[in-house]
Amino acid sequence: MLFKDIEITPLERFEIPTKEEHLKNIEDESVRELCSHCIKQLEDMGVKIQPIRGAWFSIWLKGKRFMYLGCKKKFFVAEIQKPDGTWTERIRIFHKADWDKTFNEYIKGIIEA
Repeated sequence: MLFKDIEITPLERFEIPTKEEHLKNIEDESVRELCSHCIKQLEDMGVKIQPIRGAWFSIWLKGKRFMYLGCKKKFFVAEIQKPDGTWTERIRIFHKADWDKTFNEYIKGIIEA
């Protein structure tokens, strides 16, 4: 049996930004506060919010990812897995009314199921 030495370079390590660092991507202070409030609302309902690469959060309930939330400069976006397994398009959220509509239309039913 012949063996050949090979050189393995270590994988590049990257740091996942914190929740607060993600939120800093939102330049509009009122939108940043709204996003922070929405995240807290979900956490208070037992949802796990996990920062991931970029300006995104992976959002889990009962061990299953059902949503992504991304922080943009002037708004934040949500992509939500519907009960049939398909995903929504990116939903832009600028105001509380946008969040309330998105929450009531897509998220509430998932959490209450």
